Amino acid sequence: MIIGQPKQQKLLSIKKVTNFRAQKEVNTKLNFVVKQDDENDKELKFKVYLVCDSYVGCDQEDDLTIKLE
Repeated sequence: MIIGQPKQQKLLSIKKVTNFRAQKEVNTKLNFVVKQDDENDKELKFKVYLVCDSYVGCDQEDDLTIKLE
């Protein structure tokens, strides 16, 4: 699992997840620090990448939005 900010070309957290055979759900924790570039920004946008080193075509990516109060 990788958390990144494509716009800034930064990777914020990388974690290898193993031993999840025959499980529907895997829980893990990723810690990373975010910096608010503009105080007017109410949302920070990131990407979550799931990279598989065993099978071709299994990689996935999804958007992650953090709303600030």
